[in-house]
Formats: sequence, C-alpha cells, structure tokens
Amino acid sequence: MIDQETQRLASIFDAMEASAYIISDDYILEFMNKTAMATFGEGVGKKCYEVIAKGEHICSWCRAKEVLEGEILRWEHSFVHLNKTFEAYEMPLENPNGSVSHMCIYRDITQLKEREKRMEQNLKKAQAFQNNLIQSSIDAIIAADRDGNIIIFNESARRIYGYTRKEAFSSIHVTQLYPEEDDAKKIKKMIYAPEYGGPGRLINYKLDILAKDGQRVPIMLSAALLHDNEREVGTVGFFKDMREVKRLEDELTKRFEFEHNLIQSSIDAIIASDKNGTIIIFNQRAENLLGYAEVEVVGKLSFNNLFPKEAAVEELSEALLSEEHGGQNRLFLYETNLKSKAGNKIPVQLSAMVMFNEGEEIGMVGFFRDLREIRKLEQQFADQTRVLHEHKMISLGRLSASIVHELNNPLAGILNYLRLMLKISNRGALNQKRLEQFKKYLTFTESETSRCSKIVSNLLTFSRKSKLEISEVNIAELLGKCIMLSQHKLMLQNIEIKTDLAPNIPIVWGDFNQIQQCVINLIFNAIDAMPDGGTLTIGSSFNYNKGMVEIKVADTGGGISKEDLQQIFDPFFSTKAEGKGLGLGLSTVYGLIDRHKGKINVDSELMKGTVFTIILPVAKKDDEVTSQ
Repeated sequence: MIDQETQRLASIFDAMEASAYIISDDYILEFMNKTAMATFGEGVGKKCYEVIAKGEHICSWCRAKEVLEGEILRWEHSFVHLNKTFEAYEMPLENPNGSVSHMCIYRDITQLKEREKRMEQNLKKAQAFQNNLIQSSIDAIIAADRDGNIIIFNESARRIYGYTRKEAFSSIHVTQLYPEEDDAKKIKKMIYAPEYGGPGRLINYKLDILAKDGQRVPIMLSAALLHDNEREVGTVGFFKDMREVKRLEDELTKRFEFEHNLIQSSIDAIIASDKNGTIIIFNQRAENLLGYAEVEVVGKLSFNNLFPKEAAVEELSEALLSEEHGGQNRLFLYETNLKSKAGNKIPVQLSAMVMFNEGEEIGMVGFFRDLREIRKLEQQFADQTRVLHEHKMISLGRLSASIVHELNNPLAGILNYLRLMLKISNRGALNQKRLEQFKKYLTFTESETSRCSKIVSNLLTFSRKSKLEISEVNIAELLGKCIMLSQHKLMLQNIEIKTDLAPNIPIVWGDFNQIQQCVINLIFNAIDAMPDGGTLTIGSSFNYNKGMVEIKVADTGGGISKEDLQQIFDPFFSTKAEGKGLGLGLSTVYGLIDRHKGKINVDSELMKGTVFTIILPVAKKDDEVTSQ
C-alpha cells in the first residue's frame, strides 16, 4: 500500500518530465508517474523487468540489489526496444513500515546523446582534417611543448630533417633541430620580441636547420606560441624549405652576372633604354666610345642626347619603322653618327631592336660598333692601292721603254717581208717556187705579228688596275710571261738569263696579275743590281713536306749589307741612289704575297749577289685570300 507521503510524492513526480517509478524488494512496480507510463506503458503491480525491459527475467544490468542495500546510483542506459537512452538516478526509499523500496528516475537523454554523438563525429572529422592538413602541408610543421619535447612532426618535417615521426617524438629535443645548441633559445626570444612580428609571433625569418645527416638546410621560419586557457603550453613552427628557392636565386644570380659580364665584355657598345627613351644599360665599351661614365648616363640621359643632331634621331626613328634595314622595329648594320661627351662626332654601325613584353613596347637596345678604325683602314687601303698602282705604272714605264725596242725589230721584219711579197705579187702569176717563198714570208709575218700581240697583251694585263681576281695560277706559265716581258731589257743590260724550273709544279690559288707583278718587280730590282751585266736565275720548286711552292729570283749583283737586310721590306726604304726609286717596290711585294698567305725571304752576301724566295701555299678553291 502506498501511504500519504508517497501520494504527495506521486503528485510531484507526475509534474516531472522525467520518468519516475518505485519498485519493491521483490521487483513489483509500486508506482509509475505519468511520464513513465507514457514511456514504458502502464505496469503498476507487475514485475519491473516485464514493463521496463519487456523481459521475462531480471535484467542483467539491474542494480536494484545495490540500491536496496542503501547505495545511490547515477548512470546511463540505452533501451534497444525503445531506441532511447536514459540517464538513471536510483536511490533507496524507506517506507513507514520500515521496508525499503527502490526509486528510479529516468531522464530521456536520447537527443542529447545524438547531439553529443554528432559533435564527437564532427570533432573526429575536424581532427582528421586538421591532421591531414598538417601532414599534407608543403611546409614542415613542428610543435614542441614548453620543455622542448616534440608533439607535432608532419611529413614535410620528415622530408626536410630525415627523422621518422617515431624518432622525433621519442628521442629528438627541439634544440637538436638547429646547427647551434642555443639557436632554439634565440628563436624563442625573437618570438617574444615585438620587432619580428610579435610579441608571440615570428614571421619569415631565414636561417639554417640541421638535418639528420648533418647537412645544413636553408629554411624560412614562421612561429607562434601555443596557449590553453591563456596559459602558454608550447610553440609551433612552420618551416619553408628554401633549397629550391636558393638554387633558383643562385641560378638567377649567376645568369644575371653572366649576362652582365657578357654585356660589359662586348666589343661593341651596348646601350638600352626604357619605353620613354631613358637609358638603363650603358656598358664599358659605351663608356670608352663616348667618354661618359655609366653613372652619368643611366637614368639621367636619353637616347636622343647621344646623337649630334635632332635630324639624326628622326632618321633613326624612320629607319626603325621601315622594312628596309632588317624589318620593322629592327635595324641591321645601319650606319650613323654618335656624339661623344667632348662633342666629337663618332661614326658607328648600329644594330638595334625595339623590345616588347606581351605586345607592349618596353624599350629598345642598340649595339654600336666603332667605325673609326675601319674608316682609317679603308683610307689606308685606298692609299696603299693608289701607291701600288703608281708603282705599277713606274714599272710599266720601264717595261714600255724596253718593249718599244723589242717591238721595233719584229715590226721592221714584218714590213720588209710585206714589201717583198708585194714585189713578188706585182711580177705576175706565181710559179711554184715563188708560191712557196710567198708562203714562207707569210708564215714569218704571222709569227712575228703573234709575238708582238703577246707582248702588247702581257703589257696591257700588267698595267690594268683591277680588283683582286682569284683563280688557278700555273707557276710555269706565269714565269714564262715574266721572262718574255723582261727579256729584251735583260739583253740590253748584257744580263744572261738562266732558268731552273721544276716540272709538275702544283697549281696555286691566287691573283695571277698580282703574283706576276711581284716577280717582275724582283726581276727589275735584280737588273738594277747588275748595271755592268751579270746572270739572272729564275727558279721554281715544290716542297712536298710543307706543301709550299717556291719561286726564286737570284742575281749576281753587289748584294745587300746585313744592316740593310733588316729594313729591306720597310716602306720608303731603298738602297738605290736618290731619284732611282721610292722604296715602295719590296714593301708592295711583301704586302701582296702576305695577302696570298705566303712569305718572301731574302738571302744576300756582299759582292756575291742576292736571292729572293717567294713561298706560296698550294691551296684549294675554298681557301680564302685576304682581300684587304
């Protein structure tokens, strides 16, 4: 029976949202509040396990015995058949008759548990995401507690340092991560200091760390203090591996230095400007060319300031816009003038290009070659060519004087034979004897005329002023023509001519006329060296070992002293009496033979004679002969 006190309690319990029921010591339900009946069903007077658990036996989880013995319990239990979880409060309830009942209060916490479950799942997901985020970071992430023990060591940290996570957590102290033992303390102080991104933070600090293999690795460190409830619990660092960045920086530095050295060591002046015309590059050769120091020009002068006139700048701009000098926005070997710091006009050859970046003009670069030395050489060459031609004309005059006499004899013979043939033809019909005589006279006339033609032809060839004409040169043929041209003068000077020509001399590749001029010049010098007569020897040979053809011109004159031999090829040096020569002959010969990649040597002994030897290489057609 339920007493009045229990009735009062029942009224109170009916107002509760929690399920409340009372069972006796024999497991009979003595009381159920409205919430309990709504949850478990009406069951007063029945066994509790039949109503609450829908079972036939005492529940395995039943703790009534403990309660009846005086314990107060609080625990959680889930009822599968209800799909609900309850928080249970169980306590002994002493009845007026001295018996003890078992009171249970079940608060439905199903929704709370579901929320907790969802929160736990979300927390696990967040932890998993956080862990994946840490492990997949391209930067090493390392955290340590206040004692310096490592508590986070991600995959990138393993890659940079070489330690496994097990090694890092079990045997590595944070001080071992740096080359010096006190590096970790210095970093901690920097984190506390305000000037490095803090206090409490360190941002983008460059330093070296010490890997497991002892190698120093450049990194960039950002770090922060870790707090829990405003209490410092450790430090976390983000280590960016700078090896690739450093490699690229070193490579970029080397490339920049290489390009800088390339620009500075160029034989041409290199000047570049931005799109506004302001000079941004001015190399050492440009300094030498124009007399400005780089600091006087870069960022201070415009391209226009380097030209003598505004018109020159306008012409340059027009040339860049046209297609005539290498294409639009390009110049190739364009000749113009620059103005030096001293105001001097300097002829230059310019190759230039307008620079673009993604279709937008960003500036211009120009390569300037100093033409002053070339202009000087051109003038020297023109002077040399003129002197060479003048010397040839002098030689031609001397040749002509002797050839006049040589032509006079055959012409006189031709004239006499023509007169005889005219007389024979006037006597009437020719008999066989006169016809044979007539043919004989015609053959002689034809021979002498051909001889005159060859002499005049050779003279014209020798006198012709022409450009260098490279072709195959037959040395035997060349020497034959030289002897023919000078034979009469040698005879008049009572000079005997001898030849020592080797057979099968290889072909030389060069200018026939210029080589002939050299030999004629040496023959005339030999004639001048033997005013009272003598012997002139013309020889040729081939040195198989050296692949060189040799031409010798030897005389039996008075010879040349050792002192004069040292200057024999110098321009305007002559051993002849004043008025007998300009001293240009042998220097001209030396220059011509040098152009053919050859040499000329001289051996002489006083009172015994002189031997000049021209040495020419046997060359192929694709070999070059200097044209300057």
